Amino acid sequence: MNVQIVIDSASDLPKDIQEQYHIESVPLIVHLDDEDYLDGETIESKTVYQAMRDGKSPKQLKQHLTPSKKFLVNM
Repeated sequence: MNVQIVIDSASDLPKDIQEQYHIESVPLIVHLDDEDYLDGETIESKTVYQAMRDGKSPKQLKQHLTPSKKFLVNM
């Protein structure tokens, strides 16, 4: 039986640890300015933090907190 550890991008586990232990990361969806972004892939943390400093309210959409089937099938 094969076992795969899968985390979401909110864990902020360093990339070197992920690579060392073959841990897969699934990005959460960040909703900002009426757009959806993949955390760590199509939007960087510094962009999200700057938006919050500017008074915007980025949020992770509740319906997307579970990894999508698309990401899990591709692992």
